[in-house]
Amino acid sequence: MIRFWKNLRFRIASIAESFRWAAPVEYYKESEKVPGAKLYKVRAIHCTTTANKNRYTAEELRLGARSLAERPLNINHQIYDLPKENKVLDAEYESGAVECVIQVADPTLQEMIKEGKIVHVSIEAKYRAAEQGDALVPRGIVFTGLGLLTKEVPPGDSLSNIVLWEKKSIAESLSPAQKHAYLAAVNEELKRRNALPK
Repeated sequence: MIRFWKNLRFRIASIAESFRWAAPVEYYKESEKVPGAKLYKVRAIHCTTTANKNRYTAEELRLGARSLAERPLNINHQIYDLPKENKVLDAEYESGAVECVIQVADPTLQEMIKEGKIVHVSIEAKYRAAEQGDALVPRGIVFTGLGLLTKEVPPGDSLSNIVLWEKKSIAESLSPAQKHAYLAAVNEELKRRNALPK
């Protein structure tokens, strides 16, 4: 049991070690120069088998991660007339996940994220081939977009998250409610994987 909690604390602490690859927040603000836009750090997909039975491996996510940069955002995988300034700016694979920096210029979306109406994301991708077994394992992944999920839409990866990027670290950026939600998501994911101690 002690080992389990140490591992769980490590998983939560790993949030703070993420996004080491990203340029400083000022770089993105200066290079884009979109008035009123906010930047967010997003963990888009982890090495996991998603709820829709797709298994994403570290190798494939690492190879495909940068293709998420400059891709459009949408809401719940629906096509909306979001201005093109709402997009993924940069992406990289780190700490077992595809991480990205997104820019949200739409004030309604910003408010939805702030109020906790959007807390998860979902990738959009195509792939060259796939292995089929108990899960689909895509090979040659190319990301095509990122869906911002409203609370009523369950995420394929329950550990995906979106956090406002300010100068402080991502761990400091999490509100108490977000920390609780992340801990609950980790707990549920471990239960799903039958990794919780008896």
